[in-house]
Amino acid sequence: AFEKGRDDLHAEQARALSGQEQMLRAVLDAITETLVVLDSNGVIQAVNQTAADRLGCAKEDLVGRDGRDPACKILPPDVRSARLACVDEVVQTSTPMRITDRRDGHVFDQVYYPVINEKGCVTQVVVFAQDITARVKMEKELVESRQRYLGLVENVNDILYTADCDGNLLTVNRAVQRILGFDPQEIVGSHYRRWAPKEALAGLEEARARALDGRRTTMQVALSGR
Repeated sequence: AFEKGRDDLHAEQARALSGQEQMLRAVLDAITETLVVLDSNGVIQAVNQTAADRLGCAKEDLVGRDGRDPACKILPPDVRSARLACVDEVVQTSTPMRITDRRDGHVFDQVYYPVINEKGCVTQVVVFAQDITARVKMEKELVESRQRYLGLVENVNDILYTADCDGNLLTVNRAVQRILGFDPQEIVGSHYRRWAPKEALAGLEEARARALDGRRTTMQVALSGR
């Protein structure tokens, strides 16, 4: 009876572990980032479905592949060497590492995490890779758009400025130097009240309130230069 009870306990523990393993695999496969687990020698221990799809292989065909084996054709040799160098550095330093990797027109944000045992040695490295191509493209387009906007603003003849909700000046174009004699850097960061004549402050406050309310307003202000 004692042996049977022990066997039943072992069977129950095995079922629990199997259930936990299946749940963990489901969680990993649900992650939209590429996830690869390598041992300290560069041999693939586990991958999620996203990694398998991006590499064009079944998960079971990837597990056990040795990244240092010249016969391993999962990645081009130069890409494989660069990524293994990151794995080696993480193993040697026991410190996470983050890099940006470009391949086949795509940009990947990669993070390498060390798995450290009770002796303080790195036994595995977990690699997360996220395709950030769309984000990088959008950021580049935003920078280019901002440059075009700044080029336009800096070349108009009128004074153009932007202010925050409290009335602090955020930007001002070079026309202020030509027209009033002030360096734009003198003005940026100050409150518009400092530069406006007292008799115009009430009107400016009303105009600012209308602007904050989403309404357009027009007024003329006489400014004194240097």
